[in-house]
Amino acid sequence: MLRNILGVIGGYVALAVFLGLAFTVLYLVLGTDGSYKPDSWEVSGLWVGLTIPIGIMAALLGGWVCRLISKKRGAVTALAVVVLALGIGEAAYQFSREAPTRARPADIPVFEAASESRQPRWVAIANPIIGVVGVLLGGGALGGRKSNNPGD
Repeated sequence: MLRNILGVIGGYVALAVFLGLAFTVLYLVLGTDGSYKPDSWEVSGLWVGLTIPIGIMAALLGGWVCRLISKKRGAVTALAVVVLALGIGEAAYQFSREAPTRARPADIPVFEAASESRQPRWVAIANPIIGVVGVLLGGGALGGRKSNNPGD
């Protein structure tokens, strides 16, 4: 049981750290102009196009780390449920946020950009789905052969 809990926590930490680092590097590489649509807090198509594969890689990594630690498909499934719940919560938060009233400055620090950015609604809906599928694939909980281990 402890291994399962540690697997879920480890997988989530790996996923979150990867996302945080990758998005920070991407923002620093693209800059404000490449990350946003002109004179808007809405992220650019380039940003969306690059963050989707990053999200897939993060989810695959999270599932793999979870399975590596826990050795159980059940833990990977639990991580997928956590990712789904948090993703739905984030989507609901994105939908309920009001657009910033102030104009977007030319240069924005990374943390301010993360808190003020707006993404298309379809991205907010797709992210939890991408996360769940990626975690399950990365952790070997989708497809593959059946194991003789109980609880696997």
